[in-house]
Amino acid sequence: MLEEFFFSEAEACAVFPQLKSLGISEGVLFSSPSRTELYVFSDQVELLADSLIYFLRKKSSIEANVPAANFFSLNGRNVIEHLLNVATGMDSMIVGDNHVLAQIRSGFELARQANVVGPVMEKLFETAFKCSERALRSTAISEGAISVSSAAVELAQHIFDNLKRKTALILGSGETVQQMGQYLKERGIGALYVTHTSAEKANVLATTLGGMQIPYDVFRERLASADIVLSSLQGAPFILSKQDIKNAEQSRTRGTLLLIDLGMPRNIDPFATELEQVFLYDLDTLTILVGENISRRRAEIPRVQSILAEELTRLEKSGKPWSPLMQSRT
Repeated sequence: MLEEFFFSEAEACAVFPQLKSLGISEGVLFSSPSRTELYVFSDQVELLADSLIYFLRKKSSIEANVPAANFFSLNGRNVIEHLLNVATGMDSMIVGDNHVLAQIRSGFELARQANVVGPVMEKLFETAFKCSERALRSTAISEGAISVSSAAVELAQHIFDNLKRKTALILGSGETVQQMGQYLKERGIGALYVTHTSAEKANVLATTLGGMQIPYDVFRERLASADIVLSSLQGAPFILSKQDIKNAEQSRTRGTLLLIDLGMPRNIDPFATELEQVFLYDLDTLTILVGENISRRRAEIPRVQSILAEELTRLEKSGKPWSPLMQSRT
């Protein structure tokens, strides 16, 4: 339901001028796929949470789909603590995931352009951005891959110093391998090939990733020129045998071969690891790696909390009238 209650930049810009009619002196609104939050301050009227929630629901044009019970509100110090936790990834579903920071910055900038940011919001969001920067610089709260797809690409970057001269071969389709392909493209992979038992699916993914489709019945001939193989064909056990990989290795001049097997059942013969310069990681291994990264992030929570406490104390000593501050979100 959260993804339904989303304000685009244009919709947010339309909201800001109307805040003044509610007696609100300052306000910032931002939306992400997982949250929509409105921060307001008034030095003239008492802010009522129900009226703000009603206002948001009306402006979203989907009032019937999002019950008022899905909203909650905070005020005073609780608002400050909440924003600092959101900006540092402490309030994310996966600790340290701070992708929402881009939406916070965008919402703040739009509000500033609409002239609804004053000294209170300026100081509040300035502190949130400072906390995020300190947490990223001084702790490991956002380090390490937290999804199977990002973990696989992180391994590739660790094994190969430079991906720009490397070639990747994707066997399969689906969200996870598409994400891996996107990550590889973002990191400058030199060439990317896609194959699938369904030529149509292979063509769709190759087009999406800006890669090249190759026929499924000849993909083994491309193994010798591949550095990274991502396989995720469901219901196709051992489409790559140890002998297939050994044959490719005999004609290879490229050194290390990284195999990522996400198939259920496995697509790649596990005995392939007996071959020299072949690294094989399956879904279980990557899941363990992600779990270890999340555990390391959680171990950083006390350090981030210490940063937030310092900045919160500094903010409270700034003399701003924080008590009339209110936030509503869904």
